[in-house]
Formats: sequence, structure tokens, C-alpha cells
Amino acid sequence: ALPHVSGAPRRPVEMRLPRRRGAHALTRLLALALLATGFAPSHAGGTRWPSGFTAGVLREVSLEGSSAPRRAGVNEVSPLDTGDGPVTLGVGEPPSEVYDTTRQADLSLSRTSIPGLPKNAKPIDVRMDVVIPDTTLGSADTFAHGTHEEFRSGKTLVLCKSFLLSDLLDGEGKLSVVAVEPLPGSGDVHHMHLHVCDEGSGAFSRHKQLFADESGEHKKPLTCAPPSWQPDSGCHGTAWTFLPGQEPVLFPPNVGFTIGGSDDDGDALAVRRVVLEVHYDRAHLMRGRSDQSGLRLWATTDPNDATERVGLLSVADPFARLPQNLPGGQRDVRYTTHCPPGCTKTFEKPMRVFASMTHAHLRARRVLTSVGTPDANGNIMCGDSAGNIVQGDSISAQSAIDGTENDGTSRNTWKTVVSKGSADGSFKHDVQKFIHANFTITPGDALRTECRYDTSGDTKSTQFGPATSQEMCMQVFLYYPKQQPFLCGYYDETKFWCGDADGFVPKTGMDLEKFSEKCEVWETSDITPVTGVSDTSPSTGDTAVPGRKTCAEVEMADAVVSEKNAVRGEGVMM
Repeated sequence: ALPHVSGAPRRPVEMRLPRRRGAHALTRLLALALLATGFAPSHAGGTRWPSGFTAGVLREVSLEGSSAPRRAGVNEVSPLDTGDGPVTLGVGEPPSEVYDTTRQADLSLSRTSIPGLPKNAKPIDVRMDVVIPDTTLGSADTFAHGTHEEFRSGKTLVLCKSFLLSDLLDGEGKLSVVAVEPLPGSGDVHHMHLHVCDEGSGAFSRHKQLFADESGEHKKPLTCAPPSWQPDSGCHGTAWTFLPGQEPVLFPPNVGFTIGGSDDDGDALAVRRVVLEVHYDRAHLMRGRSDQSGLRLWATTDPNDATERVGLLSVADPFARLPQNLPGGQRDVRYTTHCPPGCTKTFEKPMRVFASMTHAHLRARRVLTSVGTPDANGNIMCGDSAGNIVQGDSISAQSAIDGTENDGTSRNTWKTVVSKGSADGSFKHDVQKFIHANFTITPGDALRTECRYDTSGDTKSTQFGPATSQEMCMQVFLYYPKQQPFLCGYYDETKFWCGDADGFVPKTGMDLEKFSEKCEVWETSDITPVTGVSDTSPSTGDTAVPGRKTCAEVEMADAVVSEKNAVRGEGVMM
């Protein structure tokens, strides 16, 4: 894929009325989407920009203490040949023009970036307006016990700000949002969430101000735990989630969400109060920098533009709570999680998914999400959630590589609906954007997400958590019609998340036996490298051979080796 050039039109992910496709067509579509990934921001479409332009990108460099990639620093450059001659890409910011607020404010550029945007659509900007404080001044003892070092040292900063959307509508009663355009202020914006809150929400009231002391010389940001994942916050999901590399999204016809209006107008799904959450990496280097990160909501006055309300569903491990560490020194570690049928049975009606976005961190190499319809015993039936027959295969080398569960006699199968990675098996941490999807989640279905990691550059185990140096495994879907469930996936050993932060289903019976999480280390062989982008390719690009161990077994064995070497006074060999 070619780099985006500052000032040139951006290509949105247009989600206009996807046609139903067979399995082979969907595979081709996914392959094309995977081939489009590359430098961030990534833009498909075959457009070649003239040489001589400069664009800010986030090149992958080594994470300290690990071979896992992370973002490059300021003022580094990397040449890229687009076919029209080499283009010098500035890495880091400032002064990268990609994050220039003047250009972001140019609505003609903004409109050009979204082909198909209704001419009568109006921009509603929900943005920060803040000067980043010195995040290294806070005392470490002001953080809760167990807070990751990246937060305690000021390297990571999370800010939250409340907005009453009616205050932004210039007297308009209610509008229909038809497109969302991300406006990140820098390449150090790790993610943004737009949390939807109730009247009387404690989180909404708390974050009307950004700092504990607005007048002090050394401002201390108010601690912001993402409201939608906090019980009793009064916030019950997100209207939008931004990840690095995301492009504008135009919804299908008649699909959107409404903003504004009054609490007594009978529209329970309208978005009225929001909390914008922005997570910054390398915040200790941003002191004094002005930031206006946020989102642009393109909206019309036509209520028919939001006849079907768009919803956002987060599955797998929605808040990085998975208990098992990823053992270091391994090329192929696979963590599998589920959105169980015990949760989807609570859905009021089928969810039609039209876009997906994958989120993981620096060691992730491939992410697969599959859907299946279980029978009374929890075995995945031979058919997809739309009732189409899918020919399952008895257990084979292919199913072993893919990791699908099969009893060897039945023809049970999972249908892969999302595959995120690239031809070389790598996962681009800085290119995590919505891609086309076209499948239905029917009440009673199960969703399975497998995240594959390469920890061969690590000498220690990696925990799951919100810090960039930790890991995550998350899948986000855009769907319609909107329903109340926002989270479906792992919470702890006794229950699954199902609904909002206060919603759960117990991990019992079939859900416990068939749809619990598991973490495995796969043995691989360097004999036959895989050159395609098949969903069944192992994360390292190698051919899997029989032999798997649980992550707990590998981690325990490593601990024994470390202890023996420590007693002998030897270095640890991993």
C-alpha cells in the first residue's frame, strides 16, 4: 500500500450496503484487505502520489529489551519507492503535516476524503483542546497498587473530557450521524474511545474538567479509567473507537446513529452525553505540546439517514484481563477466547456485521475470528449463522494448523469471518483500521478469536494489560440494528462479560466446558515457509508440526530453568 500524502484526499472505508458473498468471494475480499496493510497510515486503491511530498509514518523499531516492534522516534526518516521515484517519509512528530490541525480544519479536504458523503452533511467536532502537562511530576505513590510502570513514570497518559452534544449542534434538535472521521493529534495517540453516558452519570460529571486543579502551574490530570468498562460509571458502551491507521468510515445507506435531542423524547438509543478518552504514548516527551485529538461526526438533519442504528460490539478480551502470561522465547503462542452462546442467546435479534477492527499490541502476528452455531452439546454445527451449509472436514493437517476444534468423526466447523495479518504473517500495530465484513451473529451463536504472538525476542513473560509494552487481544465490530450488549468475552475465571460493564453471564455448563479461554505454545518447523495469506497459515509463516504445550507449562518450565541457573550463578538461557 502507498503512504498517504499530506493535503491529498484520504480514502475512507466506505461501508455501503455490502452484497452477500459466498465463502470463496469472502476469502478473496479478505486477501485483498490483508494485502493492503503496510506502513501507517495505509491507503488502498492503487493511487500513486507524486514524489517530493512528505508524510508522517510510524516505522517499526525495536522495543527496549525485546525484538518486538514499536514506534520510531522524532526526526527519523525512511525512503520508500512508490514507483514514481523515492519518497522521503518523515517519522515522528512534530513537525509532521499529517497531524496539522490547519489541514484537519479544511472541510473541503475533509469532504473530498469521504466519497459519497451527503452534500448536506455537517461536521460536528468532538475534540480535546489541551496543552500536555509534564507527566513525570506525579508521585508514584499516587497511583493505585499494581499500576503499570508506563503510567507511574508518566510515559503513558490517558485524558478524558465530557461533552453534551446538544451544545455542539448550533440549535439543531437532533441529527443523524452518517460518517465518522478520526482526527488524531499525533502519532503517539494509541487509541480514542467515545463513551456514551446517561443523565446523571458520575463519569460524565467527573470529566467535565481535565485536571484536578485547573488553575495550578503544574496541572495533575484527573485519573481516567475508561468509563464504559467501569461498573456504576453511568456509561454503557462506546459510539466509536479509534486505533492507529484508522481512516474515515461512511456507513451503509440508512444506517447511522442520532445525536442530540432531549432525554424525554422517547429515543433510548440517541447519543447525548459522551466522554472522549484519548490514550497517549510517550507522554513524557510531549510536555507543552498542544493537542486537539478527537473525532469528526458528519451528520444530516434527515432522520431516515439513521433508520437502522449502528452498534459497536467488542469481543474476545475487551479490557486486557486475560490471566495467563505469554511465555517469552516462543515463535508461535496462540491465545483463544470466546463470546459464548450463553451471552449471544440474550441478543434480541440477529446482528448484521458490516465492518471489523482488530486490536493487539507489539508481539501479535495474526488474529482470526470465527463464528459457529453450537448444537445442544456445544459442538459447532455444519452451517453458518445465516443457515447456509458449510462443508466441514474431518480432522486433517489443515485443521490442525488452523487450530479448529474437531472430534475427528463429525463434520463440525467454524467459519472464519475476520483474518488480520499480512503475507509475511506480521501484525501491524500501527495499522489497525476498520475493514469490510459481511456476516451475521444470530442469538445462540459462538464467536471465537485466536490471537497469535511471537515472543521470541523476549526473555521474560508478557502480561495482558493496557500498556503498549503489554499485550491485548480484541475484536471490534460495527453492526446493525443496535442492541444493548457492548461487551462479550473474557472477564474472569467465573464469568463472561455480556452487556455493559455491569453485565455478565456465568461460566458454567456448556460455556465452561466448550468455550473457555486457552493459551498454547505451538512447535514449528522451518522446512516449508508459507508464502500466501491463508487463514490457516501459522503466525510465524512456518508449517506447524504436531506438538503443543499450554502456556502455563512452558512458563513453569522456564521458571525452573531460571531458578536452577540462579543457584549455579549462571546466566538464564531461553
